[in-house]
Amino acid sequence: DEIIKFLFGNIYTLSNDNYVISANFDSVNEIYRAGSVALINGNNGLQIGESFTGKNKSNRFGENIHILSNNKFVIGSPYDDNPQGAYNAGSTVLMNGDTFEQIGEINYGDGLSDNIGSSSVVELSDSKFAVVSGRYSNGNFATDGLLEIFNLQTGAPTGEAIHSTNIDNSNTRVGALTMLPNRNFIISSSYNNANGIYESGSAQLFDGELISQIGNTIYGETKYDRLSNKGILTLKNNNYLICSDKVDVNGIIDAGSIHLVNGVSGEQIGETISGLINYDRIGTMAMVYTSVYPLNNDNFVVVSPHQTSEDIINAGTVKVYDGETANLIESKYIGTTTGDLEYARIIKSDNFDYYILSARKSDINGVDSGMVRLFLP
Repeated sequence: DEIIKFLFGNIYTLSNDNYVISANFDSVNEIYRAGSVALINGNNGLQIGESFTGKNKSNRFGENIHILSNNKFVIGSPYDDNPQGAYNAGSTVLMNGDTFEQIGEINYGDGLSDNIGSSSVVELSDSKFAVVSGRYSNGNFATDGLLEIFNLQTGAPTGEAIHSTNIDNSNTRVGALTMLPNRNFIISSSYNNANGIYESGSAQLFDGELISQIGNTIYGETKYDRLSNKGILTLKNNNYLICSDKVDVNGIIDAGSIHLVNGVSGEQIGETISGLINYDRIGTMAMVYTSVYPLNNDNFVVVSPHQTSEDIINAGTVKVYDGETANLIESKYIGTTTGDLEYARIIKSDNFDYYILSARKSDINGVDSGMVRLFLP
């Protein structure tokens, strides 16, 4: 057996049983943390071809590996230097997972700290994939962000690219990309200075084939709203949810909000779901995680541990909403003491026939006695 040594390696499995080892901290030919990527035959354990490595100190080549269909994958290296010597310009390259041959040219950033390949790579269709570089600076030392489209067969850029709507201030960026079942996609940018409002945040729907915006941008209305900062959740009916815990609604500070949006037209559906008093932070767990859970029937459950209910601060609520209308269907549970639903979560069955509310801090049978409840969709 051949022993292959890598430093700080991550393993990614392809559908052909080959696997990719990325070792972005690997020192190669005495170049400190140049980084390396190798393809291994999944049947005999032998390396296929030569390792692909960084050329300069701290390039950390292979920082991100993104698996696509047909055993292709993209190597993203945001700390790679371009051939002109621009430090941390970043790069991406499409690879063949059968032969470890490079497909097309390496895509480099143009300037210092463009950090191409710093975020996600998403397959848009049978012919295109998108590279999101959230730290792209566009040469102005601001964080603009960039989404580039490439041909999935040749690796060549198609010439289609999406920049942030505002590059005049720092912390403005093309953020995350989320695909819908209909192959449209959402760009959510919680630090975007949308509509001229600092860090108001935004979410935009795009046609996945034409790469053109659909409908109007939905954005936060006050400073530091950071709309979409808790992510985008998709429903099977092609609608989607914009989850935000910092949004101010009707003068209520950090009420939190959930927008239901039509994934075909880009129009908001129904009223915004939001908290009722300051710091309700609707649908957010411990101010870190979203606690909104799509169900198989296209409805969704919202767990809000911080919501004040019946004058009990942070009692928390569990509510089910209609994924076609955003209307409230039912309040499943309302906390009875402060902190009742702290760290509560929803556990869904594999077939979605039921779901479970697990609340380990509930005081239902004494202080922090905990609670588990089963609900039908």
